[in-house]
Amino acid sequence: MSIGIKIKKGLDLPIAGTVADTLSITVKPTPSVAINPDDFIGLVPKMEVREGDAVLAGQPLFHDKRHEEIKVVSPAAGKVKAVVRGERRKILRVEVEVAGNEAKQLSVEDVFSSPVKAKSLLLESGLWAMMSQRPYAVVPDPSAEIRDIFVTGFDSSPLAVAQTERQTGHSRRCAPARDAHFRENIHFMPPRPGLPPDRRRRNCNRGRPSSGR
Repeated sequence: MSIGIKIKKGLDLPIAGTVADTLSITVKPTPSVAINPDDFIGLVPKMEVREGDAVLAGQPLFHDKRHEEIKVVSPAAGKVKAVVRGERRKILRVEVEVAGNEAKQLSVEDVFSSPVKAKSLLLESGLWAMMSQRPYAVVPDPSAEIRDIFVTGFDSSPLAVAQTERQTGHSRRCAPARDAHFRENIHFMPPRPGLPPDRRRRNCNRGRPSSGR
């Protein structure tokens, strides 16, 4: 006999100590990277490259069958090592053998002058696929009228490092979006200052930046 337990609020375990927010990261090179299409909910992948093809960082690996303008790009330059398929030839992952640091160049001139130009850049760069549309966390429909964009400045994962530490010195990268003339539709959600790390991470939404309709 199963017992159903309904929880309305999270439970704080009385464990002494907390996670240090001071970052000490040693970056180590990786020989290969992989992209999993299942990470992009609602996207049906169609390959744009084959095994053995050379790719640049930022070059599309596959796009959505229903919306060809939605592209998922390679996170690194190198050669397509394998396109792993499962049952009924479903694409499970695309593996890229890292070699070099060449990247695809995109023009950002006057990109924030209009929402249309900003959307076009997001689609071409692969960043559109990194967004999630509420309430089902699917990849947003590019033809839909997007009312608001919420940019989350915190990580609700257990034992996650506070984003304020990670974002030190990088706030200038968000300045163009904050200063765009359509900024009233962009909502930045940073952690409230003065709260301890465990309180900043409590009751937060998980996932990628989300868009509201």
